[in-house]
Order: sequence, then structure tokens, then C-alpha cells
Amino acid sequence: MKENNLANDSPKNKLLGSFFFEKLWDQRFFHFILVGILNTAFSYILFALFIYLGLHFKSAVLVATTLGILFNFKSTGTLVFKNKKNSLLLKFFIVYSFIYFININVIKFFYLFLHNYYLAGAFCSILSPFLSFYLIRKFVFVGVKNEAN
Repeated sequence: MKENNLANDSPKNKLLGSFFFEKLWDQRFFHFILVGILNTAFSYILFALFIYLGLHFKSAVLVATTLGILFNFKSTGTLVFKNKKNSLLLKFFIVYSFIYFININVIKFFYLFLHNYYLAGAFCSILSPFLSFYLIRKFVFVGVKNEAN
């Protein structure tokens, strides 16, 4: 039987102090954050490079997202969900197609205030991973159990 981690007095539990914060430190979430940082950096560097090369921001997002999807599929599938099934790539592309349109609108919104596609893209890069994780978990890697469970 699994022991309730909140019942003991480990330094981790003293620091976290609640079920919510313990779940926050769960292995899958931690891996998601690390892989998300890597994926976000990869995608943003591509986006910034394409803006620098003179592509319109929509084209820059499209190309960066397309290349990022392939990189993200392998890194997220392997490192976060422990799943190497290439058969899920189509679902992953569909989810990211939706995310692409969301990102376009988020960048448009931030550009209205910032008048700078680099900063607008950076703000989008901060928000997008949370939506991405939720959609990927719900529609692509469905039924993958949490490592802590």
C-alpha cells in the first residue's frame, strides 16, 4: 500500500505543505517543465531567426511551429510521457495546428500593445506551453499514467 507522503516529516513535505504543491513536484510535471523549456527555446529561436530573415510573422510562426512539432513530438513523447509511438504523430500535428492558430492570435494581441514581434512572440512562448501540455495530455497521450501513481 502506498504511504501518504504528506503524513511524514520529510524536508520536502515541510517545504511543500499541501497536496497541490506535492502534485506540482510530480515527476511528469517536472519533466514537462524541463522539456517545455527546451522546446520553447528551440521554437522561439527558430521564430526569431525567421523574423530576422524577413519572413512575415505568420509564416515565421508556421515554419517554426512545423519544425518545432517534430522536435517536440520526440522530446515530449519520449521524455515526458515515455511513449515512442510514431503513430501518434498525426494527432500531435492536429493539436499543434490548433495551437498555431491560437498562437497567431496571441501574437497579434501582444503586438497591438508592444509593436514588436520579438516581444510578442516571447510572451506567446511563455503562455503556449501550458495550453500545449493540456491538449497533448488530453488528446494525444491519452491514458498515459502518471509516474508517481
